[in-house]
Amino acid sequence: MYPSPSSGSFTVDYTLPENGRINISLYDLSGRRIATVFEGEMAAGRHEFSFDASTLPPGVYLARMATDSGTLTRRVVVTR
Repeated sequence: MYPSPSSGSFTVDYTLPENGRINISLYDLSGRRIATVFEGEMAAGRHEFSFDASTLPPGVYLARMATDSGTLTRRVVVTR
């Protein structure tokens, strides 16, 4: 996810090696899900999503991407 820190939107850029289910969600540091950016089936290849973070309070969040082949978590920072 980039940019981080951000006061506006984040972009999620990733490549799937094969077709499959994907879930991209944003969590606060207590583990509560704040938003689901995308959930569904995706074809193999390169993909990009934008997420509007302008309504979130400033702070540190965890972006989690889960696929059939694994999970990736990244820290993102929202500023004003």
